[in-house]
Amino acid sequence: MAFRVEVAPQALGDLDLIAAYIAERGSLQRAELWFNGILNANSRALASIRG
Repeated sequence: MAFRVEVAPQALGDLDLIAAYIAERGSLQRAELWFNGILNANSRALASIRG
């Protein structure tokens, strides 16, 4: 089953702020991994729903 997910602008802004925090204290690569991991986790969670 396919889903269309829209991330609210506020949520995307929050994720960007957190990623910037991680990048400042670690590395840009770590921030990108974290950001992509959050988005992938949401996709996997939706994919596990049986309708």
